[in-house]
Amino acid sequence: MTDKMRAALTGGVTLGLLSSIPPISFMNMCCCVWVIGGGALASYLYVRRSPEPVLLGQGAELGVLAGVAGTIVSHSIGIPLGLILGNSFNQFLLKAFQNFNPQVAEEVRKQVEIAQAQTFAQKLPVILATAAFNSIIYIAFATLGGLLGVKLFEKRQMTINNAAPPPPPNFG
Repeated sequence: MTDKMRAALTGGVTLGLLSSIPPISFMNMCCCVWVIGGGALASYLYVRRSPEPVLLGQGAELGVLAGVAGTIVSHSIGIPLGLILGNSFNQFLLKAFQNFNPQVAEEVRKQVEIAQAQTFAQKLPVILATAAFNSIIYIAFATLGGLLGVKLFEKRQMTINNAAPPPPPNFG
């Protein structure tokens, strides 16, 4: 396995786990912090092991790979957990709304009852649509994290020996 794949998988598994564990996953509501962090972690790990300076394009690639891996991990854990713990979580939300906003609590109670009455076949389209939407968000924000990671962690400068060749002269 290449260093790039190892870094991307580590970042992806980290973002997937943190994004799928219910109490911890709420931090993703704060600007997708775990997703961006997973992409940045992938860049950090790759920058640390790379013998040459890492370019922004490589950071974006690491972020995309971490986002794909994170999506797979997050959905593999999060969807079954959601199905198993869904009713308990809905009751938790209902109690929270009763304490903080009693007017909204009644509407939440109605929605919880509707959700609990649904069969798996009725829930499946929502689960799949949410998974597709989350996949796009995870890949996009992990890519951003990969770019940010290179900007934050790559301190080496390009030199003549590792710089890209100059463009061909313009004969026009």
